[in-house]
Formats: sequence, structure tokens, C-alpha cells
Amino acid sequence: MRNLYPADWRIVTLGDITTLSQYGINSPSGEGSTYPMLRMNNIQSGSLDTKNLMYVELGSDEFEKFRLYPDDILINRTNSLELVGKSSIFRLSGDFVFASYLVRFRLIDEALPLYIHYYLNSEMGQQTLTSLATKGVSQANINPTTLKKRFVIPLPPLPEQRAIAAILSTWDEALTLTKRLIDALKRRKAALMQLLLTGEVRFSEFDGAWEEIRLGDFLKLNLRKVAKPNNPYYALSLRNRGQGTLVRFVKDPTSVEMEHLYEVREGDLIVSITFAWEGSIAIACSDADGKLVSHRFPTYVFDKSKVNPDFFKHLMITDDFFFQLGLISPGGAGRNRVLSKKDFVQLTVNVPELAEQMKIGGLLSAYDEYIDGFESYLTQLTTQKRGLMQQLLTGTVRIEVDKEI
Repeated sequence: MRNLYPADWRIVTLGDITTLSQYGINSPSGEGSTYPMLRMNNIQSGSLDTKNLMYVELGSDEFEKFRLYPDDILINRTNSLELVGKSSIFRLSGDFVFASYLVRFRLIDEALPLYIHYYLNSEMGQQTLTSLATKGVSQANINPTTLKKRFVIPLPPLPEQRAIAAILSTWDEALTLTKRLIDALKRRKAALMQLLLTGEVRFSEFDGAWEEIRLGDFLKLNLRKVAKPNNPYYALSLRNRGQGTLVRFVKDPTSVEMEHLYEVREGDLIVSITFAWEGSIAIACSDADGKLVSHRFPTYVFDKSKVNPDFFKHLMITDDFFFQLGLISPGGAGRNRVLSKKDFVQLTVNVPELAEQMKIGGLLSAYDEYIDGFESYLTQLTTQKRGLMQQLLTGTVRIEVDKEI
């Protein structure tokens, strides 16, 4: 293994660089202050998410035993196989403790905690953590003793560890700022939707009254029935909360019991009759064209002389419209609440004249394109950081540093 890394790098185990390893609180007890407790669900994508914190009462001795200090490493030792081994570094302000499904590691001085944090969250580190997990019936577990003995880390000299951590931290800052910008744009768009789609704010060139119109006045059911293919094909389903369509590849058509399916065309309005109450509704984009759906996904075409699809695309994902879909979807077994197609076309919406619809739809769609651009940029940054981590954490790319620092 040593030949895979630069000659001046050491190959160590987690146990070699650990001064403390400790399980979290199993059954909190005692009187005293209220402390926030980090649990396995608070570790998200290598960082600590403080939403949905649990607070526990601890005496002073118990608090001191489980108190987290800056640069403590937390590893999730028990969870599903997909989530076990998730790790983060503690750098939050305030007094925090941690729960029993987490293990805290504190490192010796020659191992920079931030460097170890990045290695644990690298593709190599996560693969090793998963390989060390014992698979149970419903959960996977990592034994901390096994982890210390068998989790191997390539450790460069301390100055190079600092340089690598600094570079990756810069990428993390860029990722964080991009995420915040995307969140801000989404909040601004949501506020703008509320104003524009209710007529509370109007463009100066329009002052005509809005009209209440039935869906059936501008939507026509159009079912393009086809025989189920004998060969593999692409099927279409819908995401919840107006998040669009989902394409899946059906490799074995014999696994589909239906004899007939229905073809989707770009621009169709598609609604799920079983999950409409959860917002499963979408307008088919170009990627959905020609894909097949079952009878549970009726398709409608627009009369564009009455309602602009780009306008309706935003109107149909409002809370008010979702509420209406829920009203016409009577309860059933589990999550299945079947929408009445007859009642669907009787729903009403308020719309302005067509020219104003087009301007509203165009503005909101421009926001979507702007947000999509930043989300694409975020994906690129994430991919580039992953590749950079692979190069820096294996010594494939070296950083010139002053070894005397």
C-alpha cells in the first residue's frame, strides 16, 4: 500500500492518531441545564445540520463527560448501510453533547482534524467505512474498535495536511455561498409568485379584471393508447410537490401487467390520479416526449388561446391549487387517494388576459432558468471538488509547502 503514496507520507490507522474515542449518551439523566444533543440525523453531507435538535437535561459531571470540543470528529456508527459511517467535524458555537449512535474521536497533534475530516468524507474514506460495517437485518453497524484498527489513512507531513485542508475549505466556502444564493433566489421567486399569481402586483400595462375559469374550459383529455411494447422502453412517472417528471427504463416489459399504455407528448399536462393530493402534477418537457404512462396518469392538452401553459405551470404548484387537488382526492388505503377526473376539470382558477399570463409566466420561468443555472454550477463545483479530493488525498497532485512550518 505504501508504494501507492509519496515516500514522505505515513500510512496510519485511525487508532494510531486517536487520543480519545467515546460513545455518546445512551440514556440521559440528572438535573441541570438544557443542552442540545447532536444525533445521527444531524450529520448531513459531511457537515452538521442543527435543524431538529434534541435537548437533554444533564448534570454537570455528565455534561463534561459528553461535551463536544472544537475539532472533535463524529462518526455515525449505526444506521442503514447507505448512511452508516457518515462523518463530520465539530465546529459549532455553543455547548453541545452527542447521542449514543455517534462516536467521538479526538486526534493527536500530528494529525490535523480538518484533513482527517476530508479524508473520512472522501470517496475512498466512505467506501472503507461502508466495507467495515456489519450488515444487520435492518441496520448496519461499525465497531469503533475495528474502526480504529482497520481504517487506514495516508498521512502527509503536517504542513501539507494544512495546505490540503485550506484548499478544500475554499471549495466548501464556494459551495456554501452558492447554496445560500440558490436558497435566496428560491425564496424571492416564491414571494414573487404569491404577488403575481394573485394579482396583488400587476405590470403597469395591464389593468383588466381577472376571470375565474374552469380547467375543463382550457384542458382537453387526450389519451394516446398504445399496445405495451415487447421490447424495453422508457416509462414516465411524476415527482411530488410539482417537482416535474421522472423517467425510468423498463428493461423487462413482461413485469408490467397492463396490456396497454399511453403515450406522452411534450406540452401535455400530466396528473397522477393516486398522488395528485401530494402535488403529483407536471407539464411534460422535451425529455418526456414519447415516454409511456399507465392509465393512472391521464394526459391533457391546452387550449393556448385561453390559458398560457407557462403561466399555468406556476399556478398549479401553489399551495392553494394543491389544496384543491386534495379536496377532490378522497381518502383510501395508505397514501393512495384517488383523484376524480370528473371533478378535476371542474376546478377553477383565476387568470388575467392572455398577454398578462404570458408576461407573468415568462418572468417566473426566467427565474427558474436562473436558479437552474446556479444549481448546475453547484453540481459542477461538487464534482470538481470530489475529483480534487481524490488527487490531493492520495498525493497524485502535490502542494509545494515549507516543510519547516
